[in-house]
Amino acid sequence: MKPHDERLDEAGEDHPGVLPRESDLEALAATRRGLKLAAPGLLLVMLGVMPIAGGALGAPLWALRVLGWTLLAVGLALSSVTPDGPLPRGLREACVLIFGLGALRTVLGRIDGLPDLAALERSLVWVLDGSLLALPWILWRFCQHRGLTGRAITWLWCALALLGVFLLNLATGSPWALWLCPAIGAVLAVNAWQTARDVWLDAVYKNARVQHLARDASLR
Repeated sequence: MKPHDERLDEAGEDHPGVLPRESDLEALAATRRGLKLAAPGLLLVMLGVMPIAGGALGAPLWALRVLGWTLLAVGLALSSVTPDGPLPRGLREACVLIFGLGALRTVLGRIDGLPDLAALERSLVWVLDGSLLALPWILWRFCQHRGLTGRAITWLWCALALLGVFLLNLATGSPWALWLCPAIGAVLAVNAWQTARDVWLDAVYKNARVQHLARDASLR
């Protein structure tokens, strides 16, 4: 485990009369569980967007997309809201609904005989892509706010990489850029797993420090 960055505690030392805020460990435990569940969801969604329409891999990729969107929706639903989670309450519910609709859309796409809802389909795709692009940016800010600099930088690079793939795909009209998605998905999954771990360990460390400072102050 990497040593704790002592710079995170400078505010409490500069102002001895003001103790840092204790983290809500119960809320952060929920966020840890949610991010651990969202981690494979991110990977599966990224694998599912590979430009393979049919053939032997068509059905497995379809199943990966359904499972990926479902895990993302459930993972965010389990996570706590800000400040102990990455999303404020209204935005969290919106993302859960959007990713849940992504799973439903993927399932309905395999059913023949349904009404043609091309305009609604295109709108939903834009909303899904926008939400998926926004998530790494949100997690970047979440980690940055909690002082997890390494995790924040990785989320930032992932967000830029996803944005680059999206813009290339939009500008060229060719799906070749989507072949980069599995590699990005693997980094997203690992970073989500590590963020879940680091958020918890950092909160435990800070709470222990708050209790230590409070005990020292009471003994003076």
